[in-house]
Amino acid sequence: MKKLYVLLLLFLVCTIMFANNQKAIAKAKPSVVVDKALGLEISEEKQDAMYQVSTYDAYQKGYYKTDDNTVTSSRKYGNFGFGLLKDESGAVIFDNKDIYSAKDFKLTSLSQNEYIPIAYGIFKYFDTDDRISVKNAANITELAQKLDNKLATTNYFAAIRAKGKFNSIVLQTETNETQTLSNVKGELIGFRIPEFYSKTAMSGYTFYYINEDKTIGARVYEVNASVVSFYVDYSNRMDLILPKSKSFKVKDFAQYQPQTKKETTAKKNAAQKDMQKIMNSSKTNEPSPEEMMQMVAPKMTF
Repeated sequence: MKKLYVLLLLFLVCTIMFANNQKAIAKAKPSVVVDKALGLEISEEKQDAMYQVSTYDAYQKGYYKTDDNTVTSSRKYGNFGFGLLKDESGAVIFDNKDIYSAKDFKLTSLSQNEYIPIAYGIFKYFDTDDRISVKNAANITELAQKLDNKLATTNYFAAIRAKGKFNSIVLQTETNETQTLSNVKGELIGFRIPEFYSKTAMSGYTFYYINEDKTIGARVYEVNASVVSFYVDYSNRMDLILPKSKSFKVKDFAQYQPQTKKETTAKKNAAQKDMQKIMNSSKTNEPSPEEMMQMVAPKMTF
C-alpha cells in the first residue's frame, strides 16, 4: 500500500512539473529566436541598477585620475556599457561577453583582465524589458523622437542595445574627429539618461557604434537609419561610484578650468591662426610687438 502511495505521489509531482513547463512554453514570446541569436534574455525584474563611475562634469573639466577602475574592476558593475578613457584617448565598450577599445575609429578586442584606466563610465547587467522597432529616421534628432514616443517611460534610466541598417552614420572620437560610413550594418550600445540627471551624466541618448565586422567603433554623432531594432532595459536606480582619491575630494568642480586636450588644442590653433593673419597682413604700418601681444594673448591663456 505504501509503495502504491509513493508511486501515486511521484505521478502527481511529475504531472504538475510537466503542466508548469507547458505554461512556460506557451508564454514564450514569438521573437525568442531573435533574442537568442543576439544573446539576450527577457527579464521580469525591472528594478536592477545602473552603475556610474565618476561624473561627466568631472570628466569634462579634465579630471582623469581614477583608483582601480580598470576593465577588470568595472566588470563587477555590468556586462554592458561604455567608459571614457584617461586623457580623452578613446573609449572602452562592454558588449555582453566582449570588451572593445575604441580609439581613432579602430575597434580592438580586449581581454577580461587587461588594465584600462576609466575616467568616466556607465555600466549595467543587461536584461531586455522592452523591444522597439524604428524605421526611416533621417537624423539623430528624429531617431531620438521616435524612440521617446515608443519608450514605456522617459523618466527612468534606459540601457539600449540595437542592431540595424544605416544609410549613413557619422562617428566622432573623443577629440572631435569625425568619420562618415555609408550603407552599413552594425550595433548600437548606449543609454538614455533623463534630463533631470543632466548635471551628473550626459542626458538624452548616447550611442557607440560597432560595425558588423567588429573592426570600427566610436561614438555616434549623426545617423540616417532605415530599420533598427532596439532592445531596452529600464532602471529606476543609478548607483554613483565616485573616485576615492584625495585629489577628487579637494577639487573644486564648481569653477570651470578647461584642461581637456581638445580645448587646449583649439586655443592653440586659434592663436596660431591669428598670428598667421598678422604675419600675412599687407598693411604698410605693421603692428608693434605690444599690439601683437594684445591680439594674441587672450587666446593663449591655457
